[in-house]
Amino acid sequence: MENNQTPSTTAQSHWIWPVAPNGQPDTAAAKQRAVFANFRKILHINTIPEHFQVRVCADARYKLFVNGTFIQAGPAKTDSSRRCYDLCDIAGALHKEDNVIAATVLHYPSDAPGNNSVVSTTCPGFWLESMDCDTVTGNPTLATDASWQSRIDTNRRIVSENPFFAPLQIMEDYAPSVTDNHWMTSNSSSFMDWSNSYEYTAAQLPSILRPDNLQPRAIPFMRDTSRSFRSGPSLPVTLEPGTVKEFVVDAGELMTGYLTLALTGGAGSRIDILQSEGYVKYAPEHPSAFEDQPVKGDRTDSEHGVLAGYTDTYHPTGRGTTSEPEIYEPFWLRTFRFVRLKVTAGKKPVTIVRFDYRQTEYPLDATTTVNIQDKTLNNIWDMSLRTLRRCMHETYEDCPFYEQLQYIMDSRTEILYTYAVSADDRLARQAIEAFSNAKQAEGLLNASWPNNTRNVIPGYSLYFVGILYDHMMYFDDTELLKKHMPLVDDILGYFHDHLTKDGIVGKVGGIDAPDPCWSFIDWTPEWNKTRGVPTAILDGPLTMESLLYIMALQYASKIYKHLGDQGKAETCAREASDIQKAVNLLCRDAHGMYTDGPSCSDISQHCQVFAALTHTSDIEQSRKNVMTTLEDPKHYAQCSIAMAYYLFRALEELDLYDETSTLWTPWQKMLSNHMTTCAEDDLKQRSDCHAWGALALYELPSAILGVKPSSPGYRSARISPHAAGLEKASGSVATPHGPIQVSWKKDNGQGQSDMSISFNAPSDIEVEVIKPHKQ
Repeated sequence: MENNQTPSTTAQSHWIWPVAPNGQPDTAAAKQRAVFANFRKILHINTIPEHFQVRVCADARYKLFVNGTFIQAGPAKTDSSRRCYDLCDIAGALHKEDNVIAATVLHYPSDAPGNNSVVSTTCPGFWLESMDCDTVTGNPTLATDASWQSRIDTNRRIVSENPFFAPLQIMEDYAPSVTDNHWMTSNSSSFMDWSNSYEYTAAQLPSILRPDNLQPRAIPFMRDTSRSFRSGPSLPVTLEPGTVKEFVVDAGELMTGYLTLALTGGAGSRIDILQSEGYVKYAPEHPSAFEDQPVKGDRTDSEHGVLAGYTDTYHPTGRGTTSEPEIYEPFWLRTFRFVRLKVTAGKKPVTIVRFDYRQTEYPLDATTTVNIQDKTLNNIWDMSLRTLRRCMHETYEDCPFYEQLQYIMDSRTEILYTYAVSADDRLARQAIEAFSNAKQAEGLLNASWPNNTRNVIPGYSLYFVGILYDHMMYFDDTELLKKHMPLVDDILGYFHDHLTKDGIVGKVGGIDAPDPCWSFIDWTPEWNKTRGVPTAILDGPLTMESLLYIMALQYASKIYKHLGDQGKAETCAREASDIQKAVNLLCRDAHGMYTDGPSCSDISQHCQVFAALTHTSDIEQSRKNVMTTLEDPKHYAQCSIAMAYYLFRALEELDLYDETSTLWTPWQKMLSNHMTTCAEDDLKQRSDCHAWGALALYELPSAILGVKPSSPGYRSARISPHAAGLEKASGSVATPHGPIQVSWKKDNGQGQSDMSISFNAPSDIEVEVIKPHKQ
């Protein structure tokens, strides 16, 4: 549901929070740790309306229920500069007479460890107001005020997922009170330990929480679908007192969703719910650092492997009955493929009645289809689309299991994959808006946003310019471009100010902490000890950061030219040319290969790729350089999964795209290890789901079918297919103007290969067909 307009308000709402004995908001605990608070209100209605819309918000997260039915979770992630509300229609869950409107709110402390991507203020609270309902039906309005009952749930606490690196802070240990039976459904006017709420005054509220400053949600609600596990024990299962039993269930694929456990009996029991991406060969029992990651292989090898992951713990009250089981659902979505339930029965029997989940993800409608006779590539496509879906929620995410952070470099390719399969830019717009607020003191953007922690990777700011360029080519929203070009100027200005006297980008970062910035480029074995940074950083600047700056200048020049600012376009192009000359003078060896820095002899594939993409080297030299690195991978650091998009673009640029047919090995390895989503990298494989690896979503429609925008707003398209070992291909590629259908096949004759191409495109897209060079 999107909020394109704000309905008029008929209710007078207040931000509320449980009240302390001194009559003030009960915020003492919320300053130190994550706190759950519950709210409830009885709403009596005479007539069930066709619509009953409410605006709802929280600091920091809410889950809203009506008569025990889940309505919505939110608000959508934003940063400290703004807060969004959600517009929910609760009519479908209402019945005549008394209705229980209930909410659980999770608040993270603003100055203590919390969820890295969820921004809290110092004012925990809940806010809701109905819209126009009384004028339509005569029913009462609904608004948060002091009459709402509320309490801090001291029995529910967040357990940090890892002692070394825990950016999520979502795992739970929950022992609910038996006195809270049916608090979401009972129309009783009083509950033990509940009291009326505290109403914040306008003066107490941070500016972003004041109702007049709340902004409508800019993205759709997540798509929720009820699911059952594909395999596991037959339920119900009853454990006798004092017994312990483990059950493993399999979703069949890596999934994101809300786990749901239904129980009867079991007072005094304990249930540990371990969520895992897959079986691993080895998992350190007592890791001494975050780098002590599990060793992975076949993700389904339960005979030789163990499950590694994070655990929720639930302590049943024993109130569940056959007709009304006790239900536990963790507050936050979980990422899992396998889940292990360890049930320790107490002094009374406990019965697991049901264990399933609500799948949740961004409502991505992938309409692009590609038909090829290559089973492996088809499987990689399916795996990639699943990966993208699992990494799209309220933001793009690097990995749903470990971080759920929206990184700029990651998002650039994830956004392109989204455009290629759906022509949907709603989440991309959210990302652009988020990154525009990520500016740090030195002028660079935080590498991920929203984020409560500082993490500046200099090159990532330059990828932001690429995100704007891509949006221009697909959608051409000039107002969006004009809004964000001042930030582009600031980013480019930072790098301009850090040029050396020789004309290349100076040393602007280091090997993470204690350096103020982390000059991460890629996860490669050669750069493992320097944490993804070329070892050239030990001696001075990185060539890659100069090449990334050149790339950003070239993108900016094209954007400014399109916006009619010829002066800035020429300035950017001129500076790019000057830096290219300096790089060619200082950062090449005697054979024309680009070194990782001006003061070292190390050579990586990355520099050859970006020198080719930016035309810093001529096409013949680039062909030679890139092919040298491909043919001798032991001597040159290779582009990993994270950088594969750029390697494939360079090969396409150099008329070497057929070489990509041998570069799908990492994905083939994933399939052979029975993975269902794309791994983060081929080095440590920390995460089994990382959407920068969903490369096939771009390659099949945009390179193999060859459909790309060739002018801003997709007003014209280029169809330039690459066979890459295939004999034929067909499909339909989504564009903002409608699908383009393409079909091609190779025609062989007289020792040469040619290609016949047919297409059908919307009338408002001018199409140019370019056949590949004869081989």
